[in-house]
Amino acid sequence: MSGWIFAALSGPVISNGMEALAKPQLPARTEFTTVRASGTVTDGIFENNDLLAELPFLQITGSGMVDLPAAQINYSVQARVLERPEFVSTVSAAELADFTKASIPLKITGPLSAPNIQPDIEALLRQQVDQAIEDKKEEIKNRLFERLLEGDADPTDAEATDEEESLEERLKRKLLKDLIGR
Repeated sequence: MSGWIFAALSGPVISNGMEALAKPQLPARTEFTTVRASGTVTDGIFENNDLLAELPFLQITGSGMVDLPAAQINYSVQARVLERPEFVSTVSAAELADFTKASIPLKITGPLSAPNIQPDIEALLRQQVDQAIEDKKEEIKNRLFERLLEGDADPTDAEATDEEESLEERLKRKLLKDLIGR
């Protein structure tokens, strides 16, 4: 029996005059360079807000909970490609630049034995709205600054203030309209 255990751990061996035993094939493993998370465990439920997992080409951050007694997970993560993975050779430099700029929100839910991993559409839309609002704020700020430099603008310009206040509502309506296609 010890020959079998040794074979599983170290590769081919000859046991009791039998043929050499082949080293068992293990499933492919993901090689993380860093995995870090702190949290609390209460009644077997692990809650965490600072997950960090890194691979040579990918960074994953997130938060959520793992219910160990029920064997369930509910996690929100953000994945960001850092550089070209070795196994991806057909991606152009422009496509890779798009990937490395993007942060991809994902939801991991369901049983630990077969978790469901999906894009987090709500978080993705929230990112787009937030980015559009920031872009518009920057545009308004630049316009006001240009007017102030020209000397023909009042810093309390009501038009700019109204525009800022209604910007979020207009963007939400536009994104919803684009999403629904109407």
